[in-house]
Amino acid sequence: HISNTPKQVAIYEAFGWPVPEFAHLSTILGADRERLSKRHGATSISTFREMGYLPEALVNYLALLGWGAEDGKTETFTLEELTQAFSLERVTPSPAIFDFDKLNWLNRHYLKQAEPERLADLSWGYFSAQMAGADPAAVHTWFLQLLALFVPAVDHLDQLPATTAPVFGFDVEAARTNEENAAVLAADSARTVLSELASRVRAHQGRVAPEAFKEWMNEIKAATGVKGKELFHPVRIAITGAHSGREFDKLLPLIEQGAALGINIPSVRERIERFVGV
Repeated sequence: HISNTPKQVAIYEAFGWPVPEFAHLSTILGADRERLSKRHGATSISTFREMGYLPEALVNYLALLGWGAEDGKTETFTLEELTQAFSLERVTPSPAIFDFDKLNWLNRHYLKQAEPERLADLSWGYFSAQMAGADPAAVHTWFLQLLALFVPAVDHLDQLPATTAPVFGFDVEAARTNEENAAVLAADSARTVLSELASRVRAHQGRVAPEAFKEWMNEIKAATGVKGKELFHPVRIAITGAHSGREFDKLLPLIEQGAALGINIPSVRERIERFVGV
């Protein structure tokens, strides 16, 4: 807006107001070094808010576009710290590149620092389909546990539904035919492990406690000699639909508690039954 400055000066002078000192930030470019526009992704505050970027992350990132700390390395600032550190002398005339990777890094930093209750308020709207009919008050503690497990795995909050999808169930046939899963399930050891798992499900009554599941895995390891990823990957596919994911000791209680609360979540037992065909 450099070309607008003379007009603004004329307006100040016409009203007899003191003319302020004007300063201009550098042009912001996309990764292709062209002027930032909608083709580069989100460009409005409302869009960033809808995507689940925290205000403090966006403020911090925007401050770093065309400006840097005096020590040349500090990159995280509270608003108060920015107020103290900012100076026009450190504003560069060179174009600044809008780097989404850097913004995501800052957002992850602030997500880790955010209060759980605040994250719950910001995230609940992303789960309207999964939580249809659920009483927010009744599932509040469970929802906080869900966020504690999965928020560290996202760049911004609108990624949570996809990231947490295994908790809410999965398409058995799609899981079987997934190329990576199919390669795991094709091994003789995988069929042996799942057969052993199925036998324990048949003999078990009620919900699967984490302690019981851990005992099962130790028994299957001892009975088959299968260990490591050959042991755990087929079982994880049978329970979550994917061969990798969050820690079993945290994931399984979350699934069982969600099923017990009446959320539309299949229990661990139901998942194994569906996948193995018990």
